[in-house]
Amino acid sequence: MNIGSSGEQQVSHTEKVIVICPNCSQKLRTPIDRGELRLECPKCKHNWQWSPGTKITIQIERIKEKLEKARQLQSVRNQPYQDFYPSSDPSRYSFKFNPPLSSHKIDAWETKYNTCLPLEYRSFLEQIGNGGGEVHGMEMLRLEDWAIGLCFGDEDKALIAPSQPCLLLEEYQSDEAWERWLVEIAGEHWEQKYEQELWSPQFGTITVSKDQCGPFGFMVLNGSLRGRIGWFLGDWGSPTFESSATFLDWYELWLDGLIAI
Repeated sequence: MNIGSSGEQQVSHTEKVIVICPNCSQKLRTPIDRGELRLECPKCKHNWQWSPGTKITIQIERIKEKLEKARQLQSVRNQPYQDFYPSSDPSRYSFKFNPPLSSHKIDAWETKYNTCLPLEYRSFLEQIGNGGGEVHGMEMLRLEDWAIGLCFGDEDKALIAPSQPCLLLEEYQSDEAWERWLVEIAGEHWEQKYEQELWSPQFGTITVSKDQCGPFGFMVLNGSLRGRIGWFLGDWGSPTFESSATFLDWYELWLDGLIAI
């Protein structure tokens, strides 16, 4: 069963959402075209007022429009290169995404790892694509590849990693501050715990993107930074976080920059 905050909504299709009962976390499939509704949980009989949110739906549609614009721009920009290197693969720069994931497959992933994906990221997987979209060496990873770039060699230990508390802070003023945090969180023998995969600063995160010219991008799944995108710089470097509050905000801002080049 998915773990979610009170009243958390998870988009499964454009015509319905999965609503989480704020009392017992039971999932309810609810239509979004009927306006505000009075819902009753079939499990615990809890009643509450609910209305469908539109912000994510609107943002997804806006991103789709910007993706089409970016595709057209990239086609024009890449034509001279394609003329000079006719054997090159133009699809590498055409934002070609893998097919979207079904709600049931995402549910199965969440159940397996005992966690809940941020709604914005889940919506992207369901409505735009499960990884792909490469351009200029940056692409989104498939949900199945969540552990790429994270240091979990033992499959059993990796199984619990996404559900562990993410204790990262948004900013570390210096390398010394980062090292103090490591000791405070994991103890003086944190390096040994890390090598044995008993603890990791990457607990509570998954990898969502990769860049040929830089590190893997990760997303926080729980805690105060839930939904934020960041990077670990080097083997033991402190993380750097994007200012964007959600996955969709980050991806749309990246698209805006690409279109403006």
